[in-house]
Amino acid sequence: MKKLFKWLVMLVFLFPCLFLFYGCFVWQGRFSLSGFWEVWKLRDVFFNFFQNSMILTVPVVFLQLLICIPAAYGFSQWKNRMVPVLFALYLLSMLMPFLVTMIPAFLLMQKLGLIGKFAAVILPKTFAVFGVFFLKQTISAVPDSILEAARLDGCGEWRILANIIVPLLKPSIFALTLMIFADCWSMVEEPLILLQDMTKFPLSVFLDSEVQDVTQSTFIISLGILLVPISFYWITQKQLLAGVGVLLEPDDV
Repeated sequence: MKKLFKWLVMLVFLFPCLFLFYGCFVWQGRFSLSGFWEVWKLRDVFFNFFQNSMILTVPVVFLQLLICIPAAYGFSQWKNRMVPVLFALYLLSMLMPFLVTMIPAFLLMQKLGLIGKFAAVILPKTFAVFGVFFLKQTISAVPDSILEAARLDGCGEWRILANIIVPLLKPSIFALTLMIFADCWSMVEEPLILLQDMTKFPLSVFLDSEVQDVTQSTFIISLGILLVPISFYWITQKQLLAGVGVLLEPDDV
């Protein structure tokens, strides 16, 4: 009975993916491959948008990790009674959706002369709060005795971070990388507002415009977008599950 229930739950969650796959091959009740030919005819446009998605996503992932790791370490190791207050205020910005921060972000990028450039999307996403919160929970679970022993041996904070904290954080870093990638890969509002140039839009914006006129090729493009983060998930599945497990059970670190 339990096994049947598990299969039913799995089918419920897989249904959108199965429907998407079905839509790639069947249109108006008939099996058809014409959609693949339509997508192939759009290959130059498609790959241009795909390239834009990679240009926007990869730098954000790299820069977020570059900032999140030392920031999370600083919040977890800085011993001051004001740190919890500062961290709580810092987390408040995580509760604000992009629609709330849209106007300040636009005005700031306009002052910097970045509107219409990829940097206008990359810079605001680089300083996202969630990564710092996620990694801080894991670093806080590392026993203080390990860090104190390293300090007694003459290690500085940067060396402790590089040689002790980062190796311990590998599962969490893999998990965070996947989450940042999935978030940036599917963004729509930020490119629409900050880029204002269709030739620079990512694939997610292109799909959003195609959905208004649903065709078999739309299903195929949707499947293509979906396969990228899914492939990334299967490659890093063990690290992702280990990273989430560390966050949920910090006492076991």
